[in-house]
Amino acid sequence: MIDRESPVSLYYQIATDLRSRIARGEWTEEMRLPGEIDLAGEYQVSRMTLRQALAYLENEGILIRKRGVGTLIRIDPKRVGTPLNFPISFSRQMRELGFSPTVKAVHAKIISDPTPDIMTNLNLAESDQVASFKRLFFVNEHPVAIINSMLPHHLCPDIINNKLYHDSLTATLEKTYGLFPVQVDQRLSATLLSSEDADLLKANPGSAIFEITTRSHLEDGRIIEFAKTLCVGDRLSLHINISSLDESGKTKFEYVATI
Repeated sequence: MIDRESPVSLYYQIATDLRSRIARGEWTEEMRLPGEIDLAGEYQVSRMTLRQALAYLENEGILIRKRGVGTLIRIDPKRVGTPLNFPISFSRQMRELGFSPTVKAVHAKIISDPTPDIMTNLNLAESDQVASFKRLFFVNEHPVAIINSMLPHHLCPDIINNKLYHDSLTATLEKTYGLFPVQVDQRLSATLLSSEDADLLKANPGSAIFEITTRSHLEDGRIIEFAKTLCVGDRLSLHINISSLDESGKTKFEYVATI
């Protein structure tokens, strides 16, 4: 049911399994799911982990939680499918696509005087420090993306000196700090590749690439990460799926490696 040796977080595995069970018709529309205690016992996880899974599916529009009632199926189970949304974890998505990504750290440092743009996107005060990571991702030994990540240092102290769990910031936040991103806001735009980043990606300076700007939120609304991902278009593409049957009204995306 769930693999405790997998680098994929338990809550995400549970959310995926619950989504599949709903799609198979185990529960019908507006039917109440079993209680948190029962589901946590079934999956042999803590109630906190189970709640993260339910929050993930609620954010997708599949579930709705009502105080005093419980957790209900929000949409017709026949319309439930595997979501093609932007992943919270890039490396996790690559693994789910069947690849074995590798990561090279370009830098990990503390920024004591973040720019106004970073402060705004992380909702920081002037005295707050930022933990900054720049990482280069490879698929099949080809560089495919650069991710610049910035996190409020007071939420994850000393993270730059810790070894990342499975080379994943998201997994490290979950495993080491108990911080679970449950929602992301992302924007996709085109930009030109700088000479420094072109050298890392082994591409031509000035090449057109796509940039994904991400803000990841905790369940209480705090912003845990502001990131910019640069992807080489001829090595990594985006599959876009828009459905009029999707009651959540969300356009859905998926990374697709093309090398």
